[in-house]
Amino acid sequence: MGILAFGLALVDGLESEAEGLRRGSAPRALLWLWVAAAMALTLGVEVLVLEGDIGRMNTVFKFHFQAWTLLAVSAAVAVTYL
Repeated sequence: MGILAFGLALVDGLESEAEGLRRGSAPRALLWLWVAAAMALTLGVEVLVLEGDIGRMNTVFKFHFQAWTLLAVSAAVAVTYL
């Protein structure tokens, strides 16, 4: 899962440079920033574990909830570009 998140974050970063920032489109760049932040959170959960966490579930719940929220908002904004 961590490798997949890293790959998606890398592709997302390259895409945001090519798409949103070159055209000067602030909403599109913000959209890619949200997706990149969600992928970074997902990757961070795979790499970092809080001390005293019971089977990593507390870390997974708190950070994945934020990542899914960012991805949901990103998907809603991305539908307008379709």
